[in-house]
Amino acid sequence: MAREKKLSVSTRLASEPTAQPDYATVAMYFISTPDNQPNGHTVEAHITPLLIKELEKYCQDEVWGACANVAEVSEHFDLHAYFGGSDLPNYAVVYKIYMKNQASVPSIRMAQKEFEAVARQHVDTGVSFLLFSKEALILDVGNNIKFSLDRQPVFADLPGPSHLK
Repeated sequence: MAREKKLSVSTRLASEPTAQPDYATVAMYFISTPDNQPNGHTVEAHITPLLIKELEKYCQDEVWGACANVAEVSEHFDLHAYFGGSDLPNYAVVYKIYMKNQASVPSIRMAQKEFEAVARQHVDTGVSFLLFSKEALILDVGNNIKFSLDRQPVFADLPGPSHLK
């Protein structure tokens, strides 16, 4: 389980009212700790300021927002064991970084490199990873938004037919 926490990022792009595209390009940064900490509250408090500092330094025109999904451990139920992943790494924090577009990747990678250098005692770089994606609304049960093919992004640059047709 995790709690989402909106983060404040002071970049030039964040101050632009048109900075939020329909299908946002995002970097998802999965952070595991050297001691495989399952609860993210302590590590998140230490590393978020370090990550934000590097994003603000290297990504002024590339990042318009961020949030942290902070892992919470239930003492009543082990989700890892239930889903068959009890021996897999724990990801204490998963950051979602909203990017301008795919051309922002080198700037994000530079911020990642510098962040990992200053946060090395809190981040297991052998297990932590960063991936890039497009956000899309699949469905929202709470708001009664059903699945629709019209809302799904189409990646014209990928080879082969779309799986959505």
